[in-house]
Amino acid sequence: MFLYKGYTYLNDCDQRDDGCDEHGCPIILTVNAHSVRTPDGTEIRMDWSQWRDVSERDFQMWVDLGCPGRVGYHTLCTKDLETLMGAK
Repeated sequence: MFLYKGYTYLNDCDQRDDGCDEHGCPIILTVNAHSVRTPDGTEIRMDWSQWRDVSERDFQMWVDLGCPGRVGYHTLCTKDLETLMGAK
């Protein structure tokens, strides 16, 4: 959980059993549901890949950019935020 400018990052992490690999070892997938509580208490989704973690720096850039959605067809990543910050 990160706090920044009244925004709270809440990562709901879900681990899923995805069967076994060819050696019989269990495969556990970790899926992230990136949600954010705004200063007024509303909960919104951060459009970030469910397979990637959000760093504190990523979260701060996202807030500073006004909580943007997707850039193009894919979910946001650190590189997208850095590009958007350079365009400000």
